[in-house]
Amino acid sequence: MFKFIRIAFLALKRVLTGQVLKRVDIETLGGAAKISLRLKRNRSSQDQYVVLAGLSSGSSQYFLFEIDEFDRFIEAAKDLRASAQFPLIASTQVTLGWWKSVSMVMTGDEGQRIDTETLGGYCTLSLRLKRHKGSGRDYVVLAGIAPGSYHYFGFDMDQFDRFIEAAKDIRAAARSSSFDPSVSPRMQT
Repeated sequence: MFKFIRIAFLALKRVLTGQVLKRVDIETLGGAAKISLRLKRNRSSQDQYVVLAGLSSGSSQYFLFEIDEFDRFIEAAKDLRASAQFPLIASTQVTLGWWKSVSMVMTGDEGQRIDTETLGGYCTLSLRLKRHKGSGRDYVVLAGIAPGSYHYFGFDMDQFDRFIEAAKDIRAAARSSSFDPSVSPRMQT
């Protein structure tokens, strides 16, 4: 347990410090929540990492990825998206409302699940392809799981496509700035 506390403290320090090189935000849960992807760089070591922040109802949850973990997460997201059976249909969560969006996180039939471990295996980011029982439409749930902590965010397929594009954009920024330590934090979007 002490090892987890130490790892969690060091991860929180990295989440709260470091230079933001790029940031992309995506709304989810019918606009009631936001997922923020942030490419950051440690000011002393110049190492890059990615922070996924889930922001809802005045609370925030943070998940830290090393670049190789983020690469695996992006591949998992692309694989999951390729498994969706229904073509892209305009955002349905906005018309369903906040409560229906939350219920989609809790219900539906899970078709596929891909987990990505971070923080030495103490944290798992789980992508779950689900099908709404009433409409038959596919959607994705992102679950962040750490000891004693569970956080869920639902995406319709349009939102998930935007999430994948944002993740790929963050990764491309990591590649382009990895050779230039003078990249300014004004690079944020």
